[in-house]
This record gives sequence, C-alpha cells and structure tokens, in this order.
Amino acid sequence: MKFLSSKLPFSLLFALIYTVVGTLIGYYVATDAIGDGYDYFPISAGLAAFVSAWLLGYIMIGRTNNHSTKQAIKTGIFTGILAHPVSWYFQILGANICYWTTGQCLSSLGEEPANLLEAIVISLGLSLWSLFFMGWATVIAAVLITVNINKL
Repeated sequence: MKFLSSKLPFSLLFALIYTVVGTLIGYYVATDAIGDGYDYFPISAGLAAFVSAWLLGYIMIGRTNNHSTKQAIKTGIFTGILAHPVSWYFQILGANICYWTTGQCLSSLGEEPANLLEAIVISLGLSLWSLFFMGWATVIAAVLITVNINKL
C-alpha cells in the first residue's frame, strides 16, 4: 500500500478504494430492494463513491495539503454523506439514458423518468432514506479509508 500512496495522489487512491465500498453497498441494496429498477444500482453507487471521494479528497486534503487526522475524518464524513444524493442522481440519469435510447425504463406506473432538473430534488429526498438505512456504513467506511490512507 505504501507503494500506491507514493505513486497516486490522495484523492485518486481514496476514490479507487471507496469505489469498491460503494459498489458493494450498491450490490447489497440492489439484491435486497423491493421493486424494479435497482439492477444498475451497484454501478451508480460505485460511480457516486468514486466521484464524491475524488472531489472531496482533492478539495479538502489534496489541494489544501492538510493531512491531519481531523481533516481526514471530516473528509470521510462529508464523502459518506455526499455519495448518497450523487448515487440517486446517477440512478435517475441512467434511467433517462435508457429511456432516451430504448424507450424503456419506465416507472411502475408506465411514466417516463424524472427530468434531470427534477432529479436534483428527488435525489436529495431519496438520500434522506438511504442515509438513514445505509449512511452509517458509507460514512464509517469513508472515515476508515481516509484515516488509514492518511497514515501512509
């Protein structure tokens, strides 16, 4: 791991590791969820984990060069929280792409997916539920990863 930390910027290493966590949690949600439309959730969750970790890792640690444990913990907490609305937004974006290209991916009522502007508000609302049920896992995992990478 020391080799990787000397070759990759903090934000990229954090993003790559946290992507695995996001994908695994997304897979758990997809297999445990009731209803249709969760087939691609591991992809949207993994992508959201990567984007959130890379962005906040870069802004909060990489750009400021603040490698304190306190900053690593804050970065992990914010990343674990931010990943939720980003994941839901990517899920809705994926449904829109499917609808635009195939005419499928309709809601259970036969309606087309929410537009991308509405998706912002919807993803925030859905995040309240996902943070309640899975936020403990995403935040703890992100904090553990940031603190451990920070020690390298």
